[in-house]
Amino acid sequence: MISADDSFKIKLTKIYIENFKSLHNFELNLSKINVLVGPNGSGKTNVVESFIFLKEIFNYVSGKTVNPFFDWWGYDNIVWNNDENLPIKIGIEYEVDNGDKKEIACYEITVTGKGGRFQIIKDIFKMKLIRLESIQGEIYVYFDDHVIYSMKISTLARFKRVKNRVIRILPKIIEIDENVLYRVLEEDNILDVSPNHIIGLLSYYLKNIENVNTSIDHISNELANEIKYIIHKKLDNIIPANMIDLDEDTFPLKMRSRYDVEIPIDWKSFGMSLFSFYYLIDKMIILKRMNLENIKNPSRLERAETINLDSSNVLSVLFTIGKGTIPERIQNAVIYAFKKESIIQLVPTTDGRIYLEFKESISKKPFKPPSIPTGLFKLISIELSLCIASPLIIIDEIENSLHAQLIAYILDEFRNSNSIGLFTTHSPALIDIIDPSEIIILYKNIEGETDKQRYKDIEKIKNELNKLGITLSEYIYTKE
Repeated sequence: MISADDSFKIKLTKIYIENFKSLHNFELNLSKINVLVGPNGSGKTNVVESFIFLKEIFNYVSGKTVNPFFDWWGYDNIVWNNDENLPIKIGIEYEVDNGDKKEIACYEITVTGKGGRFQIIKDIFKMKLIRLESIQGEIYVYFDDHVIYSMKISTLARFKRVKNRVIRILPKIIEIDENVLYRVLEEDNILDVSPNHIIGLLSYYLKNIENVNTSIDHISNELANEIKYIIHKKLDNIIPANMIDLDEDTFPLKMRSRYDVEIPIDWKSFGMSLFSFYYLIDKMIILKRMNLENIKNPSRLERAETINLDSSNVLSVLFTIGKGTIPERIQNAVIYAFKKESIIQLVPTTDGRIYLEFKESISKKPFKPPSIPTGLFKLISIELSLCIASPLIIIDEIENSLHAQLIAYILDEFRNSNSIGLFTTHSPALIDIIDPSEIIILYKNIEGETDKQRYKDIEKIKNELNKLGITLSEYIYTKE
C-alpha cells in the first residue's frame, strides 16, 4: 500500500485528447469543480470514457487486462471517424506540491489499435530541464540547453587538468578536447534508457511494492536514483572510464562520469513528478451507473483500495479504508442527509461476508440492503472517494439519486478537499447551485467534433442573469 502524507498534493490542471471518439482535438483547463453540460451526443460521456481508456492502458501495461479497447468492441469504435489509421493521443498536465516546492509536469501517450493489435506508439514525460520520450520502443532522456551547458562547464574544468591532450584507449584513440566533448554532449542531446515505454518503466519498478507499505517519498527517491544511475551509466559509455597507462599525475580525476559529470537536475522533484502521473491515474476514481444488485448483496471480505466504475465493490473498499469501521467523514454526510442520529455500519455474516445496515433517526429501526435508499449508496461512494484522497474524481450524471441540497453539500466537500471534481449533468437544479466559472458547455461543431465554451467574464454573466431575471440553467438551455 502506497501512503501519502498531507504535504504531498497533485493537482490536475489540463487534459488534451486527440482522435478519441468525437474528441478530435480537444483541450480542457481544469479548476477545482468542473461540470460538463450540453445536449445528448455533445461529448460529455466521451470525456469521461477517455479517462476510462487511459486507465485501461495502464491496466494493460501492468498485466490487468489483455485489450484496452475491449469494452468498446474494437479500436474502430473509439477512434475519430472510425479511422483505424489514426492514433489516439491523451495528455495530462499537472502540478506536484511536495511541501517544499511546486513543479509543473506533463505526461502524454499516443496509441493505436489498428488491425485489432494494441500498441503504444510513444509516450512522453516532461518537466523543467528534462524530458523522457519513448521512440520506437526505446526511452530517451532529453536535457534542456541549460543542463547541457552546465555539464560542459563542469566536465571541461576537469579536462583542463589533463596533461596529455591525447589518451590512447583500446581499440581507438579519443582526442580529449572541447570539440569532441561538445559532440558527445550534443549528439541529439539524448541518452537511451530501458525498458521500452515510460509507463512500462514505472510499472516494472512498482510491481513489487503493490502489497508493501511504503511512502511516495521513498518510491520517488528510488525511482529518481534508478534513472540517474542509468543516465550516468550511459555517460560512462560515451566518456570512457577504462583509461589505460594512466596514473594520478596524468589523469588526476580519472573521468569516471558516474561520479564526476554533474547533472544539475533536482532529482527529488524529478522522481516525485515522474511517479505522480502514475499515482494520479492509478488513484483516479470514475463513478458511472451503480450496480445496485451487487452493492446490495453481501460482499466478500477482501482488500480493495479503489472503487469500481459501477461501485460494485464499494463495501470492500469501505471495509479496507475504514478498517472495519465507518470513517467520520462518511458518518457526517449520512447525518446531514438523513438527520441527526442516523448511522450506517458494516455487519458481518456467518459465512464471512459483510453488508451495510442503515439506522434512520426517525424510525430507529435498522434497514437491510434491499430497503436502503439508492442515494445513500451513491453518497457513500462519493464520500469514500474523498476519504481515499483521489487526485481526480469523475462522476457521470452526478445528480442521479441525489437531492439538489445534498449535491450542494457534496460540492462543498470537494471544494474543501485536495481532489479535483469532473462531473457531467443534465440537471438544471445542479447548474443553478454552482458558480458560472465551474460550468463547461460542450457542443458539436459542423465537422462533428466536440468543442467547448467556458464563461470568461463571470461578473458580466451574473449581471446579465439579474437583468433578464432568469437562472443560469435557463440561460444555458435557451441558447442550445
